[in-house]
Amino acid sequence: MVDIKKVAVLGSGVMGSGIAAHMANAGIPVVLLDIVKPGEKNRNALTEGGVEKQLGAKPSGFVHKNKAKLVTCGNLEDNLGLLKECDWIVEAVLEKLEVKQEVYRKVDAARKPGSIVSSNTSTLPIHELVKGLPPAFAKDFMITHFFNPPRFMRLLEVVKGEQTRPDAFEAISRFADVTLGKGIVECKDTPGFIANRIGVYWLMLALLEAIRMGVTPEQADAVMGRPVGIPKTGVFGLFDLIGIDLMPLIAREMLHTLPESDSFRTLYTEPELVKKMIADGYTGRKGKGGFYRIHRVECFSCRFFKQCRYGFALFFQFCSKPIGTVLLFVAQTVDQLKWPVFPVIAHAHRFIDAGNTIGNFRHERGGVRQRSR
Repeated sequence: MVDIKKVAVLGSGVMGSGIAAHMANAGIPVVLLDIVKPGEKNRNALTEGGVEKQLGAKPSGFVHKNKAKLVTCGNLEDNLGLLKECDWIVEAVLEKLEVKQEVYRKVDAARKPGSIVSSNTSTLPIHELVKGLPPAFAKDFMITHFFNPPRFMRLLEVVKGEQTRPDAFEAISRFADVTLGKGIVECKDTPGFIANRIGVYWLMLALLEAIRMGVTPEQADAVMGRPVGIPKTGVFGLFDLIGIDLMPLIAREMLHTLPESDSFRTLYTEPELVKKMIADGYTGRKGKGGFYRIHRVECFSCRFFKQCRYGFALFFQFCSKPIGTVLLFVAQTVDQLKWPVFPVIAHAHRFIDAGNTIGNFRHERGGVRQRSR
């Protein structure tokens, strides 16, 4: 069985950089490669930018900023030689068959024999992905569909082809389960696999019906969220998270492979509103905004707390137990009542534990996040 000690991720968009970050979270060294951005002096601008976005995300794609040191950034022109060091190569490039196959040909020429290659595709069937590629490549190839954000979404869909080596499939499934903490679901090689076969249908139906009925994003998400047992993002919030520009690509690929009698063909149409949003750069959280725009505002007291946090940590570390107990009571009371008062006290209880030290002090998010259309 293949022993996975180093991983490469190809594509540094939202999913690619997120997958790389989660590999690093597990202590696995990662090579992150992407194209060279035209006109950019820094040839690794895309991959370095992807890592920076993961570090700056709220919440971060990394469990700690030091984990980012495990990610080596490069590009698909100058650094393909790094693939010889990798045991597993994850492709997460644009959801277009011709683009993926072009990348696979480069990978096959550069990788070491026996290394496993997988695609993060959410819709393309595996038999289409390996069509025309060498049999040796097809034997080492499979699909590993991560969900966004990879650090928090436990589901991982895995698909093996007719030629996929059983030991390679078992190695990735075990590694993803034990090392990455994923819940593995083996899927058949059908359009959209399981999650997207269901999810894309109901998302598109919800979007089209909301537009037809004149329902606002806030109203739709208030109902189609936690009240029906799905995440609070609801419909429109999930579009923003996934990427509004990605949904038409997924839908088109599904239409390419679904049978003529499938009801999705009758349902699907791309609304003019969505076309205009994509054209204007409103692609969701990764763009200028989407159906929602998130503003993060940091209050004065939170800024003050950040600037003085180590001093407060030192103070509370050496507090006598009786004083610490009183402060803990005050802090918990302020937290529970949500009083709009100096939040430093509300954070105090994080430093009163007997085993707490300045060295392991971590300040969680401060500030107010305001969500508006």
